[in-house]
Amino acid sequence: MERDESYYQDVVAYRLLLHSHSLRTSKAFRQLHVANSIADTVIINGHGTVYEIKSDLDTFERLEGQLKDYFKVFSYVNVVIPEEKLTCLRERLAVMPEFGRHVGVYVLTRRNALKKVQAPDEYNNDLSGLELLKMLRKPEYSAILRSEFGMLPDVPPAMFYPACRKMFLDIPVLKAQALVMAAIKQRNAWTREDLERFPEAQRISLYFSYDKMQQVPRRKTFRLRMTRQGGCVMTYYPYLRARQYELFALRELLTGGLLSRDVVPIIEPVRDMPQLHQVIRLFREREGSALGVVLNPNMGELTSDIDLDTKLDIYGRNESEPLIGAAGTVSPVILLNKDAVEVAERVRNADESLLQDDGIVFVSESDRDRIGDLKKFDFRAVALSDSERLNRDLKRSGIRSRRILFSDPFIKRENNAAYAQDDHADEFFSDDHLWYEKEGYVGFGDYSIVGDNYTERGGMPKAVALHIVYFDDEWTLRIHHFVSEVSDDAHETPMKFIETARQLDSWHEAREGLPYEHMTLGMQTLINHAKTGTYPGLPTIKKLSIMHHLQLMSWFLSERPDR
Repeated sequence: MERDESYYQDVVAYRLLLHSHSLRTSKAFRQLHVANSIADTVIINGHGTVYEIKSDLDTFERLEGQLKDYFKVFSYVNVVIPEEKLTCLRERLAVMPEFGRHVGVYVLTRRNALKKVQAPDEYNNDLSGLELLKMLRKPEYSAILRSEFGMLPDVPPAMFYPACRKMFLDIPVLKAQALVMAAIKQRNAWTREDLERFPEAQRISLYFSYDKMQQVPRRKTFRLRMTRQGGCVMTYYPYLRARQYELFALRELLTGGLLSRDVVPIIEPVRDMPQLHQVIRLFREREGSALGVVLNPNMGELTSDIDLDTKLDIYGRNESEPLIGAAGTVSPVILLNKDAVEVAERVRNADESLLQDDGIVFVSESDRDRIGDLKKFDFRAVALSDSERLNRDLKRSGIRSRRILFSDPFIKRENNAAYAQDDHADEFFSDDHLWYEKEGYVGFGDYSIVGDNYTERGGMPKAVALHIVYFDDEWTLRIHHFVSEVSDDAHETPMKFIETARQLDSWHEAREGLPYEHMTLGMQTLINHAKTGTYPGLPTIKKLSIMHHLQLMSWFLSERPDR
């Protein structure tokens, strides 16, 4: 059996956190953003220690860059690998810069024993005050500055963070590191007494789900099927049409550990293809992940003209329970079209609780005459726009379901060149993430930077455009359009892309260090193309832009840097 990253994470937490450290003096974190990387597991006691996992399924391709990032914040870094990769890892570390000689090594044997092969050596030469500051939330760095300097900057709000940054960088870096570790360690977590109320097999999942809980739950609320997401608060639902580049975006985010549990993609398959089956399988196998899949698509080759058995078959050929994930959750999503009631009945026959616990029904303005059909089956939530008419119709029909706010904030222009106009180049995108809860919604969603308008049309554009979503200083989402020069020559498309990617690089450099600016894998890859002068192709550009948006939301919802 190939052991994936989540398996390794559980072993590390079980062996090191629950059995080698005291929960009274240690705190552990998963998927912690560090510079331009994400640390798999970090344990903080007297100091912070990183455990970077390279599972049976991983390669060492990105390892050097990850280790370089971790040593900007932490003095102790380990790599956890399968035993058979030990020789290869040692060869890699030997040719790395100086920090490579200070990395600790753990191996997971075939009998699943975690063995320390080499202890990490303290290494402080690459510590960065700026990267340490970026680890903190506003209340945390404010408290540190107030303690160290007896005051906070007396400046307008827009200048507060730059002024705080200047003060923080005056603190000696080793002292700053100690203050940052102490601040992070104060973040909420379970106590040993809390965890010991539950079976040992459940304690790791509970420990790392603390931020999703409003209070310590009673033991009886946990059922054997803990991978089901019914009742959990899943906030952001990006809706994608499962085109190949969108599936590749989800795959890279999921396998890279860049998609938090707060982001639940919904895919509407437009055709049956191997990449679709692969992505669904990945979500099924990854613990804690969740994916919604539309059973009755309105677009593409799997519309209502295709028989229902064929459409349901895409959820896992030869699977006895095709909608149920083995570790993650693949949830049924139904569009309120003419097939909705029949599809719901088929799902109910497969598992009566699937729709009730996890099912989402999408209702649009054009579906108003079918709202009465919602009384014919159970479901967990209805996704709809903030339309007074739709909400009124639901209320009049006696539908009291949870509601997910859905919008289409991406404005589709007549062509890419139109985005370069002064009043279009930088636009408001969304603030749904700031107010949806106050209006009684349990989540929010959108169509990312693609929009609801579905088309398979391709071809070489006269201008290349990058659509990059970002946060402003009030944590509102805006979108900046980077547009190349216009020409009819298709051979110039690579240079047009490099032109826009260089614009992105300069734009990000001007914003770097701001608390609401966040580097993602998608943005970093686009910028790398600008620096190397390489052209990945238009589908890959779309993939990277979507990856940036989804990882940005994942960071925001898991870290809540606005608080």
